[in-house]
Amino acid sequence: NGDHPRSMRVLSQAYGSHFLASPSLVPTSSILGSRRMMLSCCSEEQVVLLVDYALFLATCLLLWYSRVLFPLKLFTVFLHEFSHAIAVWLTCNKVTGIEVNDNLGGLTHWSANPNRIKCAQFVVLPAGYLGSALWGGVILVCCAQAWSTRAIACVLIGAFVVTLGYALWGLGSGQQRWTLVGL
Repeated sequence: NGDHPRSMRVLSQAYGSHFLASPSLVPTSSILGSRRMMLSCCSEEQVVLLVDYALFLATCLLLWYSRVLFPLKLFTVFLHEFSHAIAVWLTCNKVTGIEVNDNLGGLTHWSANPNRIKCAQFVVLPAGYLGSALWGGVILVCCAQAWSTRAIACVLIGAFVVTLGYALWGLGSGQQRWTLVGL
């Protein structure tokens, strides 16, 4: 029982051996030799991940209304609209235009066979949100290795080229979508 500090020995005597099995603060020593408290339920890598995520979240919250994140927000709108377009193609229908606007809105113009419109709507309408989440997960996983990072970059460049083509020569309302062209 000499492994635990005196306060933990007292608590374990008061609450029984269950206290030592539960997550608790235990002293650890760092590289510099100073003593600090760390949760025994988390490894050092897990603590680093949690702290990094908390810092990332705080940074995003601070920068949310600034122009710094604006390109990433436009990119998210692009992935959302492109996911609608993919769903249209998967249901054997026709995409006539894709818009990404500077007010962080977008629109995918598409037409469907009147006999299949109800079925297509059940696939196409939720595809924007589901596709955005799927794209985000794929991009995150692909960043783990250099070759997969290059592969997802090529896929995204291809998606940008297809969408740019629809922005310039789409069969939508007849006007060019200059926000997407500028993207």
